[in-house]
Amino acid sequence: MKSRNVVFLAGVGVLGLACARGSDASPPDEAADAIEPTLPAAADAGPARGDASAPSSPPAADASGDAPVATPAPDAGPGTFVSGSASGVSIAPAHASAIVVRSGAFVERIVIAIQTRSGFCTDYSGGVDRAGERSLILAVVATGSVPVGSASFTIGTGQASPGGGTFDVSGRVLAYDSQCSTTVPASKENATSGTVTLTQVAAGGVVGTFSVAFPGGGQLSGALDADVCTAPGADSFTCSP
Repeated sequence: MKSRNVVFLAGVGVLGLACARGSDASPPDEAADAIEPTLPAAADAGPARGDASAPSSPPAADASGDAPVATPAPDAGPGTFVSGSASGVSIAPAHASAIVVRSGAFVERIVIAIQTRSGFCTDYSGGVDRAGERSLILAVVATGSVPVGSASFTIGTGQASPGGGTFDVSGRVLAYDSQCSTTVPASKENATSGTVTLTQVAAGGVVGTFSVAFPGGGQLSGALDADVCTAPGADSFTCSP
């Protein structure tokens, strides 16, 4: 059995910890200020949640030569898929879930998990990691007076919003083997560039698209149709085979 302490995303608090999964033996992450942020652009129109016209299978391989993964399992959401790979990890999603943290009507942060198995919400609230799981974790955190909403956000920290305030945006790829050892080096877990576009942020679900690049030339892109978790996350996580 392997346990780990949670490394907080700067300024996020407990519910930003989904972006910090990893083994205790992993080396420290790269400095956040090494990522160059850019201004978030206006959101492009996207498929509504549950829209039958939303893509049900990944597109052709990208220019890096990464092959697309298989069509998602039925419970992944009608518009959820992930193409490409990063550090040898590809993700055929079984489920997409989102933690939405509000202060009244103000959405402070959203943490999205696209995983190769179901049950993220239950495991996240109980502090459980599963052997063999592969995940893409995306997070958008508002650090000022503008809430997280329907818009396009660029990977990086301290992005200025036209309406005031800033956003911290991150992506992370995680993978465990059958013995709960992480298979992606900590130096290659964190996305260095890319965008996360949210087209719907509602109590019933979060919908959007993403395209994020990782050290070594890996890239993961696709769409998400995520259910919203109702329970908060734990402070630490344990993985057992």
